Amino acid sequence: MFIGCYWEKQAWFASPLTINFDTNNTSFINWLSKLLSTSNKDTMVTVAAITYQIWHARNNLVFQNKHVPVLEAITKALSTL
Repeated sequence: MFIGCYWEKQAWFASPLTINFDTNNTSFINWLSKLLSTSNKDTMVTVAAITYQIWHARNNLVFQNKHVPVLEAITKALSTL
């Protein structure tokens, strides 16, 4: 759910982490597990904030038929930090 569609891939790339899941051929859980063992606290907090905003944007689309622009979601994620 967090890296499967074009919108989500854009969100990760537009974030300060600039992650390109188009070239990263892995599942979200495998990527997250590796990240947990190799990253610092600040990176993990950023990942958590972005993941939450992706989930929130998906719920807005599914349950309220409201599209959230990628940059709006990233801005919200970063403002929570």
